Amino acid sequence: NQAFSQALEYANQDYRFSINFPAPPTQHPVTYTISDGRDVPATLFYTETRRGRFSVIALRLPDDAAHRSAEIESIADRMRARPGNLLYQELNENDGFPIQLLTLEAPDGRRSMIGILVHERRLFITEGNVASGAPPPLQFQQTLFMLDENGEKFGIDEEEFERLNPR
Repeated sequence: NQAFSQALEYANQDYRFSINFPAPPTQHPVTYTISDGRDVPATLFYTETRRGRFSVIALRLPDDAAHRSAEIESIADRMRARPGNLLYQELNENDGFPIQLLTLEAPDGRRSMIGILVHERRLFITEGNVASGAPPPLQFQQTLFMLDENGEKFGIDEEEFERLNPR
């Protein structure tokens, strides 16, 4: 994918994640409304290129917040309520971590590929948004990794995935 041929791996030890941005991201403090209606501090990491906008919202869920799956579903519901069409949705895994994937098409033809992941009370919302006809921003979404306390990427095994994602 040409847009990501010069991708920059960005790592953030505060939230313990890494992801490949097509250009160095800007970081801004924001607030994010969680499923129970509370606004919590979050950080928006984003970059805009000729191809589109690529962002990660990262936040720490309060200890008394809803279960991980309730938070993910609440966010997915908000995304599905956007104007346009839902093209794809699936609960999948990213390096073993459960992740809700959505692809949306806005009325103007722009496409967004969204990933929603929670690990250890840290919530991540990735979104790649590109113009109609542009290659899908799948590679951005696929480069999200969790980091351990030493800044090393890690995943979880199938048994842990099943524990985190009971059927």
